[in-house]
Amino acid sequence: MHKSIGAASGLAVITLTSLLTAACGTGGGVEGTYADANGSMMLEVRSGGKAALTFMNQVTDCTYTSTDKDLALNCPTGPGELKLARHDDGSLSGPPEGAMPILAKKK
Repeated sequence: MHKSIGAASGLAVITLTSLLTAACGTGGGVEGTYADANGSMMLEVRSGGKAALTFMNQVTDCTYTSTDKDLALNCPTGPGELKLARHDDGSLSGPPEGAMPILAKKK
């Protein structure tokens, strides 16, 4: 019986840690500034799940969560919810049905 309680407690700690990590918007170095090739769109991803999307000189405050494969962006006063794919080269791309360009991470 004690082994079952210990295993359940361990599983609960791992699950809680995973949820807190996702809630904080972390996901393996996603923070930074991203921009399209001509500079008309920029995304600044900050710590704490905060981001800013700039398009045609209009800045929209957003929040985000991320995993190793995607970044879920929520911009309530702008485009709403966007799911961006994270690529091995560090770039982000928008949904296939959208017109969002590929955003490369600036160094």
